[in-house]
Amino acid sequence: MQTVTRILRTLLFVAISMAIVLPASGCGSKKKSKKKGGGLTIAQQLEKAKAEKTADKQAKAMVKVARQQLSSSDKSGAIATVTEARKLIAADGDPNLTGPGLVEVAGFMAELGEKKQAREALDAAKVAAGKVEDALRKARILASIGAIYGSKEKGLSDPKAAGDSLAAAAEAAKSVEERFRAEALGEVALGYTGAGLSKEAGEMVSELEKSAMALEDARAKAEGLAAAAAVQGQLKNEDAAKKLLASALEAAQAVERFDSKAYALIAVAKGYAQLGDKTKAEEIFEEADVAANKTPEADQQQAAIEMVRKTMGEMKIKSKK
Repeated sequence: MQTVTRILRTLLFVAISMAIVLPASGCGSKKKSKKKGGGLTIAQQLEKAKAEKTADKQAKAMVKVARQQLSSSDKSGAIATVTEARKLIAADGDPNLTGPGLVEVAGFMAELGEKKQAREALDAAKVAAGKVEDALRKARILASIGAIYGSKEKGLSDPKAAGDSLAAAAEAAKSVEERFRAEALGEVALGYTGAGLSKEAGEMVSELEKSAMALEDARAKAEGLAAAAAVQGQLKNEDAAKKLLASALEAAQAVERFDSKAYALIAVAKGYAQLGDKTKAEEIFEEADVAANKTPEADQQQAAIEMVRKTMGEMKIKSKK
């Protein structure tokens, strides 16, 4: 009888414990589900975003929060956040920072359907881009502006404004020093594809290919050809893209300095991943990892290794190590 009593007491204790613990666990789960961004509330994330030191970083961080709000079906909150982000970008700020910040804000505003606000931000970004002295940076900002102006799905569907910005981007790209010109032309070509201007994108990629092939520096050639392949991929010219990537791989493997070889191989591997050839991409990422680990300078070795792993993560490719 005493044994039975002890068993009943034990069962009663367990039942009471479960009654207490289970609801507490449920409440905790609900609270966590409402907190994204490392367990911070939306208000805390916004406070952290505003604490960023530069306009472009502030805008990027706030747009990230706004995207979380939108994914939680809080469209009005997302609009309020991105509108506030726009107000934080001063007209007289450093154009190298305000330009990319305005592009970030404009792109998301366009996605939200806030076309008027998006256009205002894009127009301001174009003014900022005009004040940027570095030709590569100028080309990159203008190309991004053009893509948003022209995109029918996530932009303003304004081919004229897109064409004007992209023509200015192409002009800036032509003045970039030879070592980086292919990269600049690649940005412009991708801008044309993003804007839905396939004819102009095709013309630009032809110029990009010629520029890349003429380069003597192996890393620059590899990265330029990989950029050309990315554009051909977006234009659905898969055979042309694969041919360019094969040439890019050959150039990357000829790079002598190990960290430079790693970066060149990363560009090629990313290209294959974007074409859907994950097996080939994984093979080249592993090759890049080997090169990165052979870099003699400790800080540069670490930076190269981190870039390999980061890009693999972005491409959703797991390391075998």
